[in-house]
Amino acid sequence: MKIREAGEADAAEIVEVYTYGESIDDRLERVRRFGWWGDEEALAWYLKALKSVGGVSLVAEEEGEVVGEAEIAPDKDPSLVGEHAFLLSLWVHPKWRGRGIARSLLEGCIEVARSWGFNTLDTVPFAGTERFFANVGFSKVATQLVVEAETRVAPELAGLVKLGPDDYPERLAMLAGHFRPGRLSWRLLWGQSEIGLALPSPQAYAVRMGSWNFTILLYAQPSRNGPLAVALMWGEPRVSSAQVFGALEVSLRLASEAGFARVRSQPWERFRSAFAAAGFVEKEKRSWLRKTIRPK
Repeated sequence: MKIREAGEADAAEIVEVYTYGESIDDRLERVRRFGWWGDEEALAWYLKALKSVGGVSLVAEEEGEVVGEAEIAPDKDPSLVGEHAFLLSLWVHPKWRGRGIARSLLEGCIEVARSWGFNTLDTVPFAGTERFFANVGFSKVATQLVVEAETRVAPELAGLVKLGPDDYPERLAMLAGHFRPGRLSWRLLWGQSEIGLALPSPQAYAVRMGSWNFTILLYAQPSRNGPLAVALMWGEPRVSSAQVFGALEVSLRLASEAGFARVRSQPWERFRSAFAAAGFVEKEKRSWLRKTIRPK
């Protein structure tokens, strides 16, 4: 078995790993179903975006065939769980499972994290993979919640500043929205129009609540139950639930004005009370796992 860094030329074989060769003619539908890993052009663009924030994709080869893939990215921005390397994905083609390939890819990612100087490797596992990560030394250190709320018109607030692709809030921590490193999420959401899938650009705003600064980003996600916005929120790590509640009111108003019926987000569990007070209903929990590693 050979573990090596992936390149754009590997996109077609990586797509095969994730889709098992299932053919869907419509590109947008492929991306909706499998994410960036469902379309060769979209995946090649995603790998470029991953590399632009310092991330790496590794592939496992057997007999000259790509049979598995893993992705890792550094996260040195402010975070509620501290600096860490983040394992974004770890996937092996079904016909090659049970041969230690996932462990070999993971070891490759650990070596990358060590070379970056990190002491920890974090991940949020896909459903059904929790036992694997427990067996290789990961343990739960935090919880994120998947929540949804109906949009509503809140009192109009002054002081909103519209942001663009170059305005990443590098001094703030991601409080809610996604498990990916915030810088990568920002790059992906602002750049997705580059792959020609008619995906709308996000809306982002700087918000000040008293002496506290927030950044709110909204983007559209296809849904069978009507327009759905996903809300990402950055704020100062020491912020209280009261200030988060105020920023959520702004998020719901912005989503309503943009024509969305519902908003989904993924906050850290410590902000549960703020989201509940703002009308968000918990749909599921996601475990944040960590493995301690020794840097080189």
